[in-house]
Amino acid sequence: MQGTSFGFLVVSIPLAQGFGLSAVFGGALFVGVVQILFGSVFTKIRHLFPPLVAGVVVIGIGLIPTGIMRFAVARELRTSAHCATWVSPPACSWPSS
Repeated sequence: MQGTSFGFLVVSIPLAQGFGLSAVFGGALFVGVVQILFGSVFTKIRHLFPPLVAGVVVIGIGLIPTGIMRFAVARELRTSAHCATWVSPPACSWPSS
């Protein structure tokens, strides 16, 4: 069983301030219908996504932005003449590539 989340507040509060509470309820109704349609389609293709595959894909997709940012920062630090201003000096002693 899943409980509710506070993640919807990020969208709901500005929507209610701009268009009223009826817009929030209308949006919730629309998204509910979309979830029902998605659920009916997903049950037919669920056998293609065993738990191992689904977990690896979801976690992997979630980590892509983190990997890109860490790669970009590490590359910048290795090529930067001002390495000591970014991190402590021992971390700057990476082998040159």
